[in-house]
Amino acid sequence: MKIKLRNSICKTVPKRIKIYDKDLFTKVLQENQHLLPNIKDETDIDTIWTKTKNYIKVTVEKSQPKTVITKRQHWMSLDTWNLVEERRNLKARGANVEVLNSMNSRIQAGCRKDRNLALNAICDEVEQHSIKSETKDLHMKIRFITRQFKPKTWAIENAEGNAVTEIREIVTVWKDYCASLFANTTSPLDT
Repeated sequence: MKIKLRNSICKTVPKRIKIYDKDLFTKVLQENQHLLPNIKDETDIDTIWTKTKNYIKVTVEKSQPKTVITKRQHWMSLDTWNLVEERRNLKARGANVEVLNSMNSRIQAGCRKDRNLALNAICDEVEQHSIKSETKDLHMKIRFITRQFKPKTWAIENAEGNAVTEIREIVTVWKDYCASLFANTTSPLDT
């Protein structure tokens, strides 16, 4: 019986700064040059590094656009997401029902199309894994498609029977419970 072992591949990809507007970036670099340390005057390498790091940080924060975290499905295309944003703006302005209904139908059709495309891509990956006899990856992809979504519930009951949902309160309830398990409530037995 032979065992085939594979090396674990750990790739650490350094975080790169993506520059969207080069003109703005160079302008901010020139504006913040007073933050850049004069290497001839400084002798301590730690202060040079700290000042240089601060210079880069401030420049990137001022020149890069803020990333907006949007809550959407990973398979949803940008066109469908733009329709969702447009509908949100129409609702905020108080559009009539017919316009919103037509927008809803377009969004639902786009979502169905995007979901089917994502599932087809996953099915293609499953086929490739089955051709290459990669059973672990094959089963992981199938489980990803067929699993039911089960949201994590962070609610427990405390000693009084009240539901606790805050994480700090949950920790204190567990702490109290564990302390009560190890508390000496009975007197030692005499033998």
